[in-house]
Amino acid sequence: MRPINRRVLFGMALFSALSGWLGHAKAMKRHFSDIVEFREFIIAAFIRQPGVDSATADPSDPAKLKITINGLSVAGDLTNIFWLHQCLPR
Repeated sequence: MRPINRRVLFGMALFSALSGWLGHAKAMKRHFSDIVEFREFIIAAFIRQPGVDSATADPSDPAKLKITINGLSVAGDLTNIFWLHQCLPR
């Protein structure tokens, strides 16, 4: 196996930096008023994925949801993700 030349490595880094500067992408900012709205958004995103049989909200806790993927049932809590998202600057 041939070692990578320093010039090639420098060129790749320079090209990567310039292409990132020229064509950067900006994420769309989305604000959720409460955890129920955030949970519904997450459930809708899960249902669009292939292999997901069902995604339902837990009626006892607004931060929890239950997802069935290829027959395997998984429970999740969105509290930490929601508050992290709320704390990020807009």
